[in-house]
Amino acid sequence: RVPFPLPSREEINALHPFHKAYRELIRIDSIPGENLRKAKAAYYALVELLDSWIGRILAALDETGLARDTIVVYFSDHGEMLGEHGRWHKGCFFEESVRVPLIIRIPGQDNRGRKIPEVVSLLDLLPTLCQWAGAEIFSRVSGRSLIPPIAGQENPREKSATPKY
Repeated sequence: RVPFPLPSREEINALHPFHKAYRELIRIDSIPGENLRKAKAAYYALVELLDSWIGRILAALDETGLARDTIVVYFSDHGEMLGEHGRWHKGCFFEESVRVPLIIRIPGQDNRGRKIPEVVSLLDLLPTLCQWAGAEIFSRVSGRSLIPPIAGQENPREKSATPKY
């Protein structure tokens, strides 16, 4: 059974006015808590199903010998709120919405279960894939290659928060 704690009146009162208006707009308080819990459980079940399919794809690449020539990159474009902070959809910058999965499997490297402790961004995928392909990375490209941190080398993110457009 997936827990689904409903926000307290104090938590709702502490929300930003935008989030309060959102709650009223979608009438989330009129949806029975059990229905929200079931929706959250269904989401988790879909994540588990997707996880098993990714495992099957990786196994098929191994069994056919294609894994030695295939870089696998799996990611999502957003997380889900699933009722946290009294929100249901992705349209906000709480941790639950902006944290996304990013799985990279590289031929010849066994990094199963290894996590990169630094913050990475989906903007880092373009320079990473360009570097693997030996393609030029233009100076206006935001992001940085993830190859050094994947290899266990330090590669601090730029200090400047200004994107290069």
